[in-house]
Amino acid sequence: MKKHALTDLNGRFAGEAGHEYERLLAAVPHVPIIEREIGECTRRAVPRKFNGIRFILDLGCGSGLTTLAVAARVNRVCIIAVDNEPEMLKQFKRNVLTQQKLANHNGVIVKMVQDDALRFLRESKPSTFEVVVSGFMLHNLHAITRLAILRQVARVLKPGGRFVNGDKIARDNEKKHRRDLMSQLAKLAQCYDNPKDSEYGLSWIEHYLRDNQLDLKCTEAEVRQHLKSVGLKNVRIIERHGLDALVVADKPK
Repeated sequence: MKKHALTDLNGRFAGEAGHEYERLLAAVPHVPIIEREIGECTRRAVPRKFNGIRFILDLGCGSGLTTLAVAARVNRVCIIAVDNEPEMLKQFKRNVLTQQKLANHNGVIVKMVQDDALRFLRESKPSTFEVVVSGFMLHNLHAITRLAILRQVARVLKPGGRFVNGDKIARDNEKKHRRDLMSQLAKLAQCYDNPKDSEYGLSWIEHYLRDNQLDLKCTEAEVRQHLKSVGLKNVRIIERHGLDALVVADKPK
């Protein structure tokens, strides 16, 4: 029997928006830049001298872009990649697991888990992971669920561990945020104006408009407040491209 999804995405990636997710890169060409920086932030957080395997958690692994970015920059780690959406995991298998042999040359092991993110965290032991990463997942959830996940992230991180999140995070300056949103919507309309792509483009325009509604909209102020409230320190936004930003926070030793 399928478990109930605590972090319910309401099927946001079961349709056109999830099918061939990477087609979206034409309209958001900066995403690979953010993914590479997630990998770099992870690499800098993993101790160089260590006997044994370190564990990294990829929450909402999707099609595998974040997992691949991390795997390319670390060695002797086990990456646990968690997602609850079958359509995305099909792409993950194709993109990541088929490259497992290559990853193993660096001592990287990738394990895919189909599960709800919050449930997986709650069932994980404290102080398990050196780094928890997430790429473009948390903004799909309501603020109360985002906070619940961050509480668990802080719990499962080892002392001195790091949380790295590349995501859709609205600027606190509403005028600048509105400019970013209008620019992104125009880019989506431009990239998918071909009739055969129109349904795909429309699904993403609707997705972005939904993200901007108050019950889902994730802001810089919220991110800083939530991360600090769960006990993570040195919260900083180190990369921004329009609507999307990269935030890093550390667990005290």
